[in-house]
Amino acid sequence: MGTRNVVVVGGGFAGVQAAVGLAHDERFDVTLISENGHFRYLPALYKAAKGGHRAGSSLRLADIFDGTRVALAHAKATRIDRPRRLLVVNDGRAFAYDYLVLALGSVVDYFGNDALREATFTIKTNDETTEFKRHLHDRLVARPERLDLTIVGGGSIGVEMAGALPGYIGDIAAKHQLGDVPVRLTVVEPAPRLMHKRAAALSRTVARRLRRLGVALRLGQPIEGNTRDTLRVGDLSLRGHTVVWTAGVVNPPFFTDNGFPLTEKGKTDVNVFLESEPGIYVIGDNADTHLSGLAQTALHHGAYVAEDLKRQAQGRPRVPYDPIRPKLPTTLIPVGPGWVAVQWGRFTISGWAGAALRFLADLATFKDVESWPKAGERWIEIGDDQGECPTCQVGAGTRTSH
Repeated sequence: MGTRNVVVVGGGFAGVQAAVGLAHDERFDVTLISENGHFRYLPALYKAAKGGHRAGSSLRLADIFDGTRVALAHAKATRIDRPRRLLVVNDGRAFAYDYLVLALGSVVDYFGNDALREATFTIKTNDETTEFKRHLHDRLVARPERLDLTIVGGGSIGVEMAGALPGYIGDIAAKHQLGDVPVRLTVVEPAPRLMHKRAAALSRTVARRLRRLGVALRLGQPIEGNTRDTLRVGDLSLRGHTVVWTAGVVNPPFFTDNGFPLTEKGKTDVNVFLESEPGIYVIGDNADTHLSGLAQTALHHGAYVAEDLKRQAQGRPRVPYDPIRPKLPTTLIPVGPGWVAVQWGRFTISGWAGAALRFLADLATFKDVESWPKAGERWIEIGDDQGECPTCQVGAGTRTSH
C-alpha cells in the first residue's frame, strides 16, 4: 500500500493530537479539517471571556503545523459518502480518505428550548467569547448604576467564570472611573449542588469559595421561560440580566445525520480500537469511553489513533485502546485570583497550592500540541489581560492578579 490518506475532522485536543502524531510520517498524507483556523484551549476560555489575552485560549493551527506534512482545510463536515470513501464539507468539496478520524467536539445543549439560544450568551468559541466581552464592557460603561449577571450552569466553566468575573468587572470600572458598580452575580444550577458530577467534597469547597466572593447560588432550580423577557429562576426574574449559558453540551448532529450508532449517553459507540466502523475512528468528546470529556482523555485518544495507524502501516498487530490513567489531577477549578480547587483521587486541595498545580497542568497541556518555547508563551499569555477599547488598553501588557 502506498501513501495513506488520513482525514482528521476537528481542531480540538483529540484531532490536533492525532494529526501531530502523524505530522512528519511520510507514509501518511494528513488533512485536518476545522471550522475555524484555531485550536481552542477550552480550560482557558473563561479567562478570555473575562478579559484575558485570547492567544492564551486560542492557537493558530497554521502555527502548530507549520513545516509539517499536515494540510489544513477551513470547512464544516456535513456528510460521509461511505461507498466512495469521501468526506463531504459544507462548500461542496469532497476529501478522499483511507482512514477518517472524527473529533468534532461538542455543541451547546439548550435541553430542547432553542429559544434560549437568542436570549443568552455562550463562550464556547472565540467569536462567542469576544461578543460576550464586548457586551459586558459596553453595558458597564453605558449603565454603571447596576449590573445583574446570571450564569446558568454550575459545572467547571460556570464556576470558573463566576470566580473570575468580579475581578474583570472591577478592572473595567477602575479604568473608566465608574466608581463602585453594584453587581449581583448569580450561578444557577438545576442539580442539587455545584459540580454535581464530581466529588461532594469538591462541590462543598467550591460553593463556600463562591459565597465568600459574594456570588449567590441558586441550586436545584431550573431556568424557565423562552424569551429574554420571560426568563426566570424560581421567584427571581432574569429580565434585564446578562445571562450566560454554560449548562450543557451534546454531540453535534453530524453523527445522527450520518447514521452513527449512539449509546444511552448520546455519544458514539466505538470498538476496542476507537472505531465506529472499520477505518472510521471517533475520538474525544464524541466517543463513549472512560473519562470522555476530559482534555487528558482527548489527548490520549489522539495519540492512540496515531500509533494505531502506524502499527497498521508497519503490518504490526493492533493493540486495543487502554483507557487513560491520569497522571495529573483530573479536576482543577480556578475560583477567583490565586485560588484553585483540586480533586485528586479521594483528596481535595484548595487555595494557592491548587493554583500552582493548575499552572503546571496548563503548561503540560500546551506542550502536547506545541514546542516547549511556544508552550511557555501560551502559559504566560493565559494570565495576561487584553482590553479592546482605548481606555482599557492603558497599561496593557502589565500582569494582573485575577
